[in-house]
Amino acid sequence: MHKSIACAMLLTVTGTNWLPQARAAEPVDGYAAEVSRDKPTAWWRFDSPRAPFTSRGTEGLPATPTQSVQLGAAGPRPRFYPLFAPTNRSVGLSGSDHLVVADPGNNSPLDFTNGDAITLEAWVQLNRITSDQNIYVIGKGRTNNRGQKPENQNWALRLSGRQGTARISFLFRNAGNRASVRGDYHRWIASSGFQPGQAWHHIAVSYVFGKPDSLRGYLDGEPVAGTWDLGGKTTEPPVVDNDEV
Repeated sequence: MHKSIACAMLLTVTGTNWLPQARAAEPVDGYAAEVSRDKPTAWWRFDSPRAPFTSRGTEGLPATPTQSVQLGAAGPRPRFYPLFAPTNRSVGLSGSDHLVVADPGNNSPLDFTNGDAITLEAWVQLNRITSDQNIYVIGKGRTNNRGQKPENQNWALRLSGRQGTARISFLFRNAGNRASVRGDYHRWIASSGFQPGQAWHHIAVSYVFGKPDSLRGYLDGEPVAGTWDLGGKTTEPPVVDNDEV
């Protein structure tokens, strides 16, 4: 089964902004139309002045902000990103705050295991990143919520700091999930990235769990090569439970 999750978002170390999508009464937003044609499982826009933000797509999953999420930050605008509406907005995240999406339950559209294909994509704007820093864009599990195992990463799209650039990274933990075993994590990091600054960038990964050579990464629409580290390539299934996104 193929399931995709699109979250248009800005990302900064001092503020992560998730990009919104236009409603019918707003100026034409070509990017929203492009995403809709792909029929993703869930995608979030952040143009509403109030939260929670309910996903579009085949599911209606509310994303609820915590702490000091900045609402209404400017998203990509058509002067440089012509598919977006002039009023396009996002949310800003400082690193200590985030948005929460509850898992609907067992075998939900947010749960991925062997044989499932996942696509994760986002628009991000990153002010800075330090060497070896890993910044979450979106991920399921590893929340430290009560009743959940501490290392239960079902999937995650992140940015990793390498040689002054931000590089796309995909992470999951296998179902063995042995305590303190670093090799039960499997991480792919792109071999090249982008310079932090004011520009927006589109990042995306796709992967079929159980098929380690299926990983594909894209930066601003162009394929990027990368390598697996930590536990390396694996055909092992990921850990799956009902933890939050």
